Amino acid sequence: MKSSRKTESTKMASRTAVTPSIHLMKPSGLTNLQSILAGSAILFPKFPYPLFYWSTLVTMILTITLSPFAAQLDRSYLTSQWNPQLLELLSGASRSIFLDPAIFQLISVGFLVWLAYMTARNVPFDKLKAIFISLSPVILLSISYLFVELILKPGFSYTRPSGFDFSNEPPIMSFAHFLFSFEGSTPSGAVVRQMVLMMTAVLYIDHPSSPIQNPKTRWLVKAVSILLVLVVALARVAVNAHTIFDVVFAIASGSIVFWVLYVIPYSVFRKNGAPRAVANMYLVYMGLMIFYSKEPFILFVSSFLIILVLLSLDRVSEALGFTISEN
Repeated sequence: MKSSRKTESTKMASRTAVTPSIHLMKPSGLTNLQSILAGSAILFPKFPYPLFYWSTLVTMILTITLSPFAAQLDRSYLTSQWNPQLLELLSGASRSIFLDPAIFQLISVGFLVWLAYMTARNVPFDKLKAIFISLSPVILLSISYLFVELILKPGFSYTRPSGFDFSNEPPIMSFAHFLFSFEGSTPSGAVVRQMVLMMTAVLYIDHPSSPIQNPKTRWLVKAVSILLVLVVALARVAVNAHTIFDVVFAIASGSIVFWVLYVIPYSVFRKNGAPRAVANMYLVYMGLMIFYSKEPFILFVSSFLIILVLLSLDRVSEALGFTISEN
């Protein structure tokens, strides 16, 4: 009996160790508001700088080295370089529902909802908060869609590759094109969203309270997440929905979008240097990409506003009157 109590207390101590320390200077009733606004960011006592720096490095390498060469590459380039039969086979497969980006994203979101919920349940949160936190992947996916369609694509104003026909898209994507007008081409929205989901998976899978503790399984999940990004990118080029530049820029900008969407709820209740680090990354990245823009003024204004929001997060935290320590 004593042994079981000791084991239970040990478990509770280990769970408490990974929980953020909350210091409220306003009534304690704001704790629920804090959970709602901060979302899944409350699970992470410290900003994941190693992941941030690695993703920033990959983003800059893609931007500086690949983007200039990929700007004029489309499906016609692949046709001239690849075996025509192989390309036609890939194109046909990419039009099937099995390679539909929407299917990949639904599967990814379902897995991440489970992963976020189980991680939140392993931390001492009540069930209602855990359910809300589990919705964070859905919220990230939805906002990343709006980010691309309302901010990035208007800032570049690239049209679809010549000969593009939405009827050649896989079933769900074709239906989406029928319902909505997706005129912009750069960056590929499907690839950006898959990148955001991949970054979310990498973040959650390494959480101390993740339900997946086996190192090999963790690496397998990360590998599959990266593979899905590459498959979606190749499939978008194969059906002539995007150029190679579109998907290269989407892979790079997907990382940017993720960190902007993550750091805002993360930093509303913390006073730290994370927003400034993300703002600096956004400034450098968009400074490079503005040379490719057909509407540089739109891109400049939207980038300025986003950076302004990021740099003002510390003041927002002070105005709300409470913070989360990063101990």
